[in-house]
Amino acid sequence: MIRNLFFLFFIVFFYFTFTDKKKDVKQNNINSLPLETKVPVAVKEASSVDDNNENKPNDKSIRKDIVVAVIDTGVDYNNPKIKNNLVKINNQYGLDFSKSKNPMDLHGHGTHVAGIIKQVFPEVKILNLKYYDAMASGSENLDSSIKALKFAIDKNVAIINYSGGGPESSMEELRLLRLAEKKGILIVSAAGNERADIDRPEHHYYPASYQMKNIISVCGHDEDYNLVPSSNYGEESVDICASGLSVKSLGLYNGISRMTGTSQATAFVSGLAAKILSENKKSSPSDIKKIIVENGDKVESLKFKNKKGIALNIEKTLNRVKQKYRQISNETKQHQ
Repeated sequence: MIRNLFFLFFIVFFYFTFTDKKKDVKQNNINSLPLETKVPVAVKEASSVDDNNENKPNDKSIRKDIVVAVIDTGVDYNNPKIKNNLVKINNQYGLDFSKSKNPMDLHGHGTHVAGIIKQVFPEVKILNLKYYDAMASGSENLDSSIKALKFAIDKNVAIINYSGGGPESSMEELRLLRLAEKKGILIVSAAGNERADIDRPEHHYYPASYQMKNIISVCGHDEDYNLVPSSNYGEESVDICASGLSVKSLGLYNGISRMTGTSQATAFVSGLAAKILSENKKSSPSDIKKIIVENGDKVESLKFKNKKGIALNIEKTLNRVKQKYRQISNETKQHQ
């Protein structure tokens, strides 16, 4: 059950913008701190967290709020722009399933992803589940991600933002995703950053390639709606594309950074899904997936890159959602 887990590429800005052509997550190394992020001498430890935070979850479930579990490199919980959105678990702003046992983000990727989700839905609650350890092997990181996935499902979160992935399937991962489907949990999964057609068996990228009803798989496009060169794609395997080039979001230590990849595209979809669910908490994963895809924009340049050549349109989707549920509410009142 060994596979390498991949995180996605990011953009470094100087006078010109260029795309890093290396794999997002190597087996034992990540070289990914954006230049915009200033790194201090030491990282604040979890003991500095405010224990009086009001985001502490219910013991049985945290579905009371719209909670998005972010399975990633952790989140910088000292950043005031995201701190109040984080769900508190065991007196910490998240859990670490990796070797480091500290949910603080030392990489920047998870903080960046969480920041995008908040951009789309400012009131979102984020469950920070760290799985990645730079010193761990690919199989160890996979094992950590599966433990994080299981925790999120056990806690009955609404949505799981799953940026990781790899070329080999996992029976345990698939079992958990099927359990999530039964529980009505939406999985938003990155299509990957291997420049490959994941419809082809030799290029499958899991969990996106499982093609389950409760999974939205996401590729990335640039500002002109062209596929980001590093992005995977698939006419049968990928549901939608979203902005994934030089995306501006939160960086480490109160900074701002720009990153590129399907992780960033995935975060936009997760944020929108959470916002839709806040409008109607009875929406099923299939309902959310359908309304997101149906209200996307058909783009010629994305034809054959996902199922319908669709690019995410947040404003159009939210307008449709509000119109739809306002109509339902009015009809309900008329029958009372």
